[in-house]
Amino acid sequence: PAGAVGSYDPVAELYDRAYADIRVRGTEWRWVSERAANARAELGRRLRVLEIGCGTGALLRALDDEGVLEFGIGVDISSGMLNQARKRGRHRSRLRFTAVDGPQLDLPDDHVDAVICFLSFRYLDWDPMMAEIRRVLAPGGQLWVVDMVEHPIRVRELPVLTRSALEHVRTRRTRPQFAADLTALTSHPAWREMLRHNPIRAEHEYRWYFASRFPGTQLRLLTATPSQRVMAFDSGPLDKGLTAPLTYP
Repeated sequence: PAGAVGSYDPVAELYDRAYADIRVRGTEWRWVSERAANARAELGRRLRVLEIGCGTGALLRALDDEGVLEFGIGVDISSGMLNQARKRGRHRSRLRFTAVDGPQLDLPDDHVDAVICFLSFRYLDWDPMMAEIRRVLAPGGQLWVVDMVEHPIRVRELPVLTRSALEHVRTRRTRPQFAADLTALTSHPAWREMLRHNPIRAEHEYRWYFASRFPGTQLRLLTATPSQRVMAFDSGPLDKGLTAPLTYP
């Protein structure tokens, strides 16, 4: 329900203000946009994209600006975030935003070329949603996941830590309004309450899950802080089929 404890609803406007342009997350944005551009070139046409956990729609708007979308569908459980997405996307005919409640997608089989989870995969019920992702992906479709995880920095990752820190400082200096809006968001009690109810998951959970579900694939480290990092997963083109259900050793 709107305004529920742990929901994004109470901070939707603050979040929308801070991330009106998702390109402030430079490294993560470049990773997604490069894959979208490559997929469009390989297909020879614009992409049909589904974003699960679309929030305020900033990623789909940025992809629309790049001219790579035939259409973009954003789904989210937060009515507050969807309201912001619809307001900002009201003049974009290629985009639509709809509510989802649980791991069922109201889309036909083989409907999209790419499914994106951008800082949202940790909220999902992984295997039931993965079955739906595989269903709605067309043959050769791809899954791209970018998410934040917890893990202390490793010595070999210190160059990534340094680059991430420098980019963070540069972004705050060159985008002072973003810096102010981000501080307003992350210092808000409702934001802290939401994080308390939706903790960041551990890196090993992602590594084990994707290695077991998509053998031969790897996670890529994009950015890092001393205790957290952003990882990315690219499934590559997928044949039609199912992902084996979750089992524990």
